[in-house]
Amino acid sequence: MQTLTLNESLNTHPHTHRLSSNVEEDFAAEVLRFVIALGVEEFCLCPGSRNSALAGLLIEEPQIKKYYWFEERSGAFFALGRARQSQKPVAIVTTSGTAAGELLPAAMEAYYTGTPLLLITADRPRCFRGKGAPQSAEQKGLFGIYTPFAVDLAAGESFDFTQWDQKAAAYINVCLEEPVKLKKVAKQNLLTYKKTVFAPMDPQIDPLGFNYLDDFLNRVERPLVVVSSLKPIAQEAVVQFLLKLNAPVYLEGISGLRGDPRLNALQITRTDDLWSESERSGYPIDGVLRLGGVPTFRFWRDLEDKQGAVQVCSISETPFAGLSWGSVVAEPLELFFSRYRPSKRYGQSSSQSWIENDRLFREKLEALFLDEPEAEPSLLHLLSRQIPVKSTVYLGNSLPIREWDLAASLEDRSLSVHASRGLNGIDGQISTFLGVCRPETQNWAILGDLTTLYDMAGPWILDQLFGVNVTIVVINNGGGKIFAPMYPYKEFQNPHALSFKPLAEMWQMHYERWHAVPSILKECTTNRLIEIIPNEEATLRFSKRLTQLL
Repeated sequence: MQTLTLNESLNTHPHTHRLSSNVEEDFAAEVLRFVIALGVEEFCLCPGSRNSALAGLLIEEPQIKKYYWFEERSGAFFALGRARQSQKPVAIVTTSGTAAGELLPAAMEAYYTGTPLLLITADRPRCFRGKGAPQSAEQKGLFGIYTPFAVDLAAGESFDFTQWDQKAAAYINVCLEEPVKLKKVAKQNLLTYKKTVFAPMDPQIDPLGFNYLDDFLNRVERPLVVVSSLKPIAQEAVVQFLLKLNAPVYLEGISGLRGDPRLNALQITRTDDLWSESERSGYPIDGVLRLGGVPTFRFWRDLEDKQGAVQVCSISETPFAGLSWGSVVAEPLELFFSRYRPSKRYGQSSSQSWIENDRLFREKLEALFLDEPEAEPSLLHLLSRQIPVKSTVYLGNSLPIREWDLAASLEDRSLSVHASRGLNGIDGQISTFLGVCRPETQNWAILGDLTTLYDMAGPWILDQLFGVNVTIVVINNGGGKIFAPMYPYKEFQNPHALSFKPLAEMWQMHYERWHAVPSILKECTTNRLIEIIPNEEATLRFSKRLTQLL
């Protein structure tokens, strides 16, 4: 582990340029070298005068992948998406003042989802702090607990970036002198320390986690396993564990396991009233084993009132219990479940009635989709069957996720499903989606109308995503309908009569407007926006009939 000052690093590393007349440039270069040494391979740049030294150095380095943003909030969410897709740290670089404050929402999401997002903000010299000088905000410690690793740097000071464990966002605030008119910076070798200074340690598994899970399995007789968001690398190990455990399992769409045929005999698909249904079926749940991220469906929230009556065990990448009570084993799931051997196997006899009743419910639900094809859940069901196999699907944000869990096809389509559920926030959804997009697959986002309006700057990056083809589906039901059954006030829904055709035209996307999902989906080789208009009366009828099924 190395802790270096600027002058020390210039003397001890022969590949570093000598101190030039521009001390700030050398300081900025040294910061970037050590950031790259941490494994950062992609940078989102929001250039401005204050961060001109940082931006200029990165622009001059052709081997570093860069994305350019005019707007910091969307840029940070895009970086968040890139970090999720690559499973490597990604940096967002901004200027000072309110530009730095725009990074907070993405930092909060990264904190709760364990995403290695690196925030690098330029700042005015410290002598301006507390003076109200232009573009001088109190940037030191700006993001509080949401960046567990944070440093405030000026030229000549020591810094040690190895303390960042890359399990949440990190923050580097770089104090720079007043910028002058920038000429092209002298190219410096920013890759000097790449993969040579810092090597990540091999993750270790705490055996106490195995004991914790063993104790849970020995105490419960009728568990339900709930699987939420998983990293792709962990999915196979989790499947093998579930097969060995042989207990009923609920798979959220964002688990990536929904539709896996190996789990059909164990899978529960109902999203409401699972407590009552399990009791009616002779399998009253006495324990819940959660794997992956914090679940989002109603059943999990109802656990809040079950403290003392139901055992809960959580195995997750992140250290959050997701309830006001309970504890969690925070481990890399691919390692944990590749090494763990269940101390107990549950037979299907006790849960078979529940699983059979769930299949009957699913058959009735499938018939309801056919009876009400223009209802919102039916539209999503039909769409899920049309999306090409092996596509990337991004859901945002609350109602599309709930409707996907209810209505999406259970066919084995090998879809890679994503969502931002750390804080269940509405912001940055288009940008995060574009960050997780891949060139080798079809990329689909299914978004609510207000969610889309909240991130209209997101498609800015489309021209920089070479080889990536995206389809953004906007379910335009005229406002935030998730609040309709909850509150008597229309104002909660933010009702509107907007069309999204102008948004598609602004970003030069092919536009389609659907009232029904076509039986054959036309292939589109360009970026497109599909606006789906559900039939409100059909959706209300669907909701009433679904209540009768439940």
